[in-house]
Amino acid sequence: MNANSIPKNADRRAFFRRVAVGGLAAVSGTLLVRRANAKCVNEGVCGGCYAYDDCGLPRALSVKQVRGESRER
Repeated sequence: MNANSIPKNADRRAFFRRVAVGGLAAVSGTLLVRRANAKCVNEGVCGGCYAYDDCGLPRALSVKQVRGESRER
């Protein structure tokens, strides 16, 4: 197979597919790092915190476990 037998559209599609996968990987990595570096917004008081339902910090997870709440909501 020579280089002239490959349609240019196939090369273009492969390029855009790689760009899309790379962009998705970059966004996913950014979100994971941001979540790993999350800080408590309510100084460790989980009871009345507005972020409690979606919080994945260790203290909130511990409180949810003690209260018998599931992680999915």
